[in-house]
Amino acid sequence: NLFAFDSTTILVNHIAARYCRSRYHSLHSPTSLNGRYQAKEAYDVAKSMQPAFMSIYFAKTLLAIILLSFCYKMDAVLQCVPFLFPATFADLEVLYFLTHTILSIFLIVWLMIKHPRFRRRINSMLGESLKLNEISSASQIRDRRSEGNLYFESLTASWSLAHANSKRKR
Repeated sequence: NLFAFDSTTILVNHIAARYCRSRYHSLHSPTSLNGRYQAKEAYDVAKSMQPAFMSIYFAKTLLAIILLSFCYKMDAVLQCVPFLFPATFADLEVLYFLTHTILSIFLIVWLMIKHPRFRRRINSMLGESLKLNEISSASQIRDRRSEGNLYFESLTASWSLAHANSKRKR
């Protein structure tokens, strides 16, 4: 059941990354700068989270293999029949929930390190001594400088237009 959920998470993340990348490339007009920025940011976050989702998927698979080695079937009185090592249900539950807790913390830390705004906030909170290094994601959207130029060109054009309109009204 968890594997279906994790597989769906990986699939939806992959589809979202592809959609956001194609959406980013389809928006070219200066009026869609906000949409372009949102599509680019969504793509960057989705793409940077893919390794974390895959790591968690493989860790949960390893956990399932370990749990099966402790208890691969139940006997008539609902006791575990060990395959390799004997363990109680309490031990198995602790292992299961501890692993899921560690993986949840890993996912949150990964997001905080990879997301630019979260990373800036952490850097400002921790100060210079514990500053997180800038992590560059291998993004296929590389025209950040031209995006800034497009923004400032459209801003200049709107200011010029507003200035021209205000002169005409006088």
